Amino acid sequence: MRNNLESYGSLEKYLDEDTKSKFIAEINHVVDWIYGDGETAPKDEFKKKLDEFKAIGDPVKSRHFYWSELEVYYNQFDQLTQHIQGKVADIEHLTEDQKVTITGKHQVASDFIEKVKADRAAK
Repeated sequence: MRNNLESYGSLEKYLDEDTKSKFIAEINHVVDWIYGDGETAPKDEFKKKLDEFKAIGDPVKSRHFYWSELEVYYNQFDQLTQHIQGKVADIEHLTEDQKVTITGKHQVASDFIEKVKADRAAK
């Protein structure tokens, strides 16, 4: 985690600088503690330190996963869009109201995807 948060690490852009420097300092402190007083520390103390790291580290990992996987979801959405448009045109028993409903729901999803793309581009 520490190396991934430092310069050119895969997680560095998913944590603000102030929190990152404090978190890395705490990691360094705990690593020193593990090889010192931590060798004889009880399990509960290790668990407490792990929980503190997870409180900061897990959201960072989640943001990394979210942002690194978006391209896959964009491609899937594009494929589904083509599929939906083809089916709406091909299915003869759909009424005009049903087609409008399907198109409207797809538009809501499309607007959401566009907002996510804009949010990602802004970061």
